[in-house]
Amino acid sequence: MLAALLTAVFFLEFLEILLLALFAAWLLNWQPGVSAELLFFLLLPLFFFALARFSPWRRWLSAVVATIAGITLLYLGRDYSSFLVLPHLVFADILFSVAFGMLLYQILRLLESNRPLGI
Repeated sequence: MLAALLTAVFFLEFLEILLLALFAAWLLNWQPGVSAELLFFLLLPLFFFALARFSPWRRWLSAVVATIAGITLLYLGRDYSSFLVLPHLVFADILFSVAFGMLLYQILRLLESNRPLGI
């Protein structure tokens, strides 16, 4: 879900990203109480939205870097021992997140190029 949000950062406006992030946070934790991890998950797309506007690379490369950095920051913010104990699982999560993010990137790029004016 984080890979989808971080990829959408490069196609959507701030309010749309905020609403998607809030909806994703609600889906992950629909109970009344916000954990530190959920707050971090909610703020990551907003942080990368601000950074995406100043990215010096092409948009697809920025999406890959944002996905890798976002997943890594989420693991570091949640429990950094995962890198030491199970580095292959962390690497697999990053790899699959980047693959999913790139698939979503291609879909969004195709939809953006076929979007009629005024919508």
